Amino acid sequence: MSTAKSILDTIEYEELDSHKFLLFKLNDELYATPLLAVKQVVENQSVKTIPNTAPYFLGLINYRGQIMGLVDLKKRFQMPERPEIKKTFLIFESESG
Repeated sequence: MSTAKSILDTIEYEELDSHKFLLFKLNDELYATPLLAVKQVVENQSVKTIPNTAPYFLGLINYRGQIMGLVDLKKRFQMPERPEIKKTFLIFESESG
């Protein structure tokens, strides 16, 4: 298993019955997402905030020429912030691209 320290406290890779998952922790809760749904894991980038959006919507980033919206999962799930941890983004592939 490989790990990286970030706002997603721990990112791990796990294979269960030929299904692959990306495991990550938000605070001390463990979450998993299908690995094929994750396009990229990237470090903190400059975020363009958008006024009058939900508090958990961080804004937009330009990632390799594509504009992508960011959702802060800790804010979305109403979890306390941990400012000592640097932010990392998971980029998911959506059906629309």
